Amino acid sequence: MTRWLGERIPERAGHISAGATYGTLYGVTKTTVYLDSDIALALRQMAEAQGRSQAEIIRQALETFTRNARQPKIPGIGEFDSGHTDTSERAEQILRRAAKRGRWR
Repeated sequence: MTRWLGERIPERAGHISAGATYGTLYGVTKTTVYLDSDIALALRQMAEAQGRSQAEIIRQALETFTRNARQPKIPGIGEFDSGHTDTSERAEQILRRAAKRGRWR
């Protein structure tokens, strides 16, 4: 989870406006994303309507997308047929035998 540590900056002449907050985002990486103008406009409007930052909306959307995305298949899985239907139940036994024979380390 991202944590925001910030503090209020007092008003000073020629300084950042009164009550501005500054701080550091821990556990995140800054990146740049190029958006089509219609998507950028929709994002700006959504952020304003929801009272959230554009960055917060983008982070939430990407988190949801990556969580729901299909994970890539491990190479070789499902590509071969040993003719056995109980291989997963016998996995530890098979690996023990292979290790004893020096075929697997």
